[in-house]
Amino acid sequence: MPKTIFGTTEKSNFILNMRSDSVDRLNRIGIIVAVLLPLLSGLIISIIDNHFVILSLGTYISGFLAILFFLINALRGDVKIKKNPAFWAIVSLSVLAFISYYSVFLNPYEGLEYSVHGKLTPLLGEYGRYEGLLVLLCYFGIFLLAMCVRENTAPKKVSMVILFAGAVVSIFAVLQHIPGLGFPNAYKNLPTFAYDNVYLSFGASDSPIFYGAFVTLIFAICSALAVFGTRYRFVFAVAALLSFTTGLFTSSVTPLIGCSVAALVLLILALVIKPVRGRAFAIGIVAAAAVIFLIVLFTQGIWIRDIYIARFDGFYRKYIVGSTVFDDKNLYENAWGAALDMIKNYPLFGVGPDSFAAYQNFSVKTYDSAYNEYLFTAATRGILSALIYISLIVMSVIRLIKNIKNPYAPVLLTAILSYSIQAFFNTSAITVAPLFWLLLGFSFSPIVSYNDKKTADKPSKSETVKTNNPSRKKRKRKM
Repeated sequence: MPKTIFGTTEKSNFILNMRSDSVDRLNRIGIIVAVLLPLLSGLIISIIDNHFVILSLGTYISGFLAILFFLINALRGDVKIKKNPAFWAIVSLSVLAFISYYSVFLNPYEGLEYSVHGKLTPLLGEYGRYEGLLVLLCYFGIFLLAMCVRENTAPKKVSMVILFAGAVVSIFAVLQHIPGLGFPNAYKNLPTFAYDNVYLSFGASDSPIFYGAFVTLIFAICSALAVFGTRYRFVFAVAALLSFTTGLFTSSVTPLIGCSVAALVLLILALVIKPVRGRAFAIGIVAAAAVIFLIVLFTQGIWIRDIYIARFDGFYRKYIVGSTVFDDKNLYENAWGAALDMIKNYPLFGVGPDSFAAYQNFSVKTYDSAYNEYLFTAATRGILSALIYISLIVMSVIRLIKNIKNPYAPVLLTAILSYSIQAFFNTSAITVAPLFWLLLGFSFSPIVSYNDKKTADKPSKSETVKTNNPSRKKRKRKM
C-alpha cells in the first residue's frame, strides 16, 4: 500500500513517493537559487543605489523555497532528525529568535519609534540591513536544505555556480574601482569625511566591509578547489586571485584578515593531506597573492577606512544612525562597547533581531552593528543564541577534520574557518550570509562522510524496491 501523509488520501503520495533523483534535483535547484538570488539582489542595488528593500527579496525567495524543499525531505524520511545535533541547534536558534522578537514588545524602547520600520524592525530588520526574524528563518532554511544533500555530484555543480558568481561579482568590483569610467559606485566618495575619488569596491554586497566577507569565501572556496580539486584547477586559481585583488580595493581590514586565514589553512591542509602537485598549487596561489598585495601596495596603496565606511553607509546612505560625530576610538572599540552594554542589559534574549541601532538613542547612536558577528548575535538575540551559533561552527569544524580525506571536507573547512575568523571584525550581511549558511549546512550533509560515488548515490529502501520490480526492469530494457 503506498505511503500517505498523516494517513490522508493518495493525493499526498507525490511527496512521499517521489523518486530519489527528483528530490535530489529539487535540492540542487534550491541550493543554486540560494547562491544566485541574494547576489542578484545586491547587484541591482549596487547599480540603482536606491530602494534598498530589494536587498532582501533574493534571500526571502531562496530561504522560503529552501524551507519548502527541506520539509519534503523531512516528510520522506530522507534526513535523520531525531539524533541530529545540527538540526536541533537550528531549531534552538529559531525558537530563541522568536522569543527575542516577542520580548521586544514586552519591554519596548524609544528607539523603535525612530527606526524606518518602527515596531516592525525586529521582524523585518533595520532599513538596508533586513536581518530581522524573517531573514533569520531564511538562513536557517538554507542551512537545513544544504544538510539534506546526498547527491555526490551536487557540490561539483554548485562549485561551478559559485565560480561563475564569484567571477561576475569580481569583475563588477573591478569596474567599480576604475576612476572616470562612470560605472555606478555609491562609494566613489565619502563626502561626510572629505575623502573624494576613493572608488571603493563593494561588488554585490552593498558595503566594502561586507564585501570583505564575500571575498574571503570566494578566495577560500576557489583556491581550495584549485588545490584539492581535479578539474579546472587553473580557472579556480585565477578566480581566487581575482577576488583577492578586488578585496584590496575595499579599504577594509576584513578581506585582509579572511584571506590571510584562508591562505594559512590552505597551506597547512596541503602539507598534511595533499601530494606534491597539490602542495605546489597551494604555494603558488599564496605566493601569487603576496605578489599582488605588494603590487597594489606600492602602486595605489592599501588603506584601512572601516570606520569611515561604516559611518558613511549608516548615516549618509541609509540614515540608520543619527550622528556622524566620533571620537578618537576606532570602529571596533566603539561598536564592541555598545554591544557589551546591550548584552549587560539584555543577556537572555537580546534587544531584538537586527535592532542594534533601534535600541540606541537616536541623537547619539553611531553604529548600526557591533561589527563582530558573535557580539552582534549576543546583543540582538541573547548570549545563548551566540553560544549555540558558535557551537554549530565548532561542530562543523570537528566533523570536517574527522572526514578530512573526503574530497569536499578541505574546501568547506577552509571556507568556514576563514569566514568565522573574519567575522570577529565584520557583521552578518544579507548579501553574504546565505552563502555561508549554505556551506555550513553542507558540512553536516551525508556527502561529507561518503568517500565514493556508489555510497553517496545509494538509493533509498523504497527506491530499491521499485528498481527490483521485474516488470519495471523489463520496461527499462525496452527503452
